[in-house]
Amino acid sequence: AADQATDLDAVQVVGIRASLEKSLDTKRNNAGISEAITAEDIGKFPSTNVAEALSQIPGVTLDRRFGQGERVSIDGTDPSLNLSFLDGHPVAQAIWLYGEQPSRGFDYTLLAPQILGRAEILKSSEARLTEGSLGGTVLMHTRQPLDLDVNEVAASIGYSYS
Repeated sequence: AADQATDLDAVQVVGIRASLEKSLDTKRNNAGISEAITAEDIGKFPSTNVAEALSQIPGVTLDRRFGQGERVSIDGTDPSLNLSFLDGHPVAQAIWLYGEQPSRGFDYTLLAPQILGRAEILKSSEARLTEGSLGGTVLMHTRQPLDLDVNEVAASIGYSYS
């Protein structure tokens, strides 16, 4: 059997470097100070909600309730001083269960990390954003239908014990 060489047009290896390049491109394209995380980065860690996924970003810490990350603090400011947007729309304050006063904070336990395609933390103000954020602004972008490969299937299994 004779060995025949096959010419390839291109070979693309996707790994952590591609993920880092996407995050760096997002930071480069922003006029202000920002950090970003992509869906690939989010999927590398066992995050139970969006707050846990955002905690991978430098400068972001979590306020926890019952052991789960609930709200994000950007560069040490109170979570009620941040604004959050989902696909360009402001998300409302959803922490009413425990008798807290209405604020700009958001309960990130309501969102699963699997829906995010990209998340950005803007640490400086920009003209395109609504005013009112003293700590920072969280821009969450959901995955789009054409972002996924054809016939791609994803599964997740979890277990909780207390």
